[in-house]
Amino acid sequence: MTTLLKPLSWILGLLPRGLLFSASNALGDFAFYVVRFRRTQVLNNLKLALGSSKSDTELQIIARENYRHYGRILVQILLSLTWSDKDYRKWTRVEGGAELDTLIAEKNGGFLLTSHLGNWELAIQVASRYGLPVDVVVKRPRTPAAEKFLQWYRTRYGGGVLYEEGTARDILRSINSGRFAVFVLD
Repeated sequence: MTTLLKPLSWILGLLPRGLLFSASNALGDFAFYVVRFRRTQVLNNLKLALGSSKSDTELQIIARENYRHYGRILVQILLSLTWSDKDYRKWTRVEGGAELDTLIAEKNGGFLLTSHLGNWELAIQVASRYGLPVDVVVKRPRTPAAEKFLQWYRTRYGGGVLYEEGTARDILRSINSGRFAVFVLD
């Protein structure tokens, strides 16, 4: 799979960022309006969460923006497939670097909690690329192709993957070896 995706990544890297942003929004719109993948469930969940505080039109806009966000995440992941260290430093920002350096130097390991905001897959790459030893706790993907790609993507710079089922022992092993178990919270 990466044999096909890496040339695509290289080609995307040649395009202006504004064009990529527009294309990622169009991809999200296509998923929302045409493919309609889980659209009813998303709208129902928004209605449940926001109740009558938002009109149906406002809920549609929020849902569409969510799909556009996923389009941007996909394009960012594709772009990052061929990034060098220089590209990671150019296109990402790490805040709290001194605290991270301290954590890395202490080699104690621990828990890191984050949320499903921004591009959480790319965040794991950035943490690994900057030298933070992380093992992310995730659900197992539903398809073998997705699992194979995500396993490769998440581990290619030293990150580890801990699958949700039966992870207590793996989490303790990770922390005791000086790594950080990362939980991406919903």
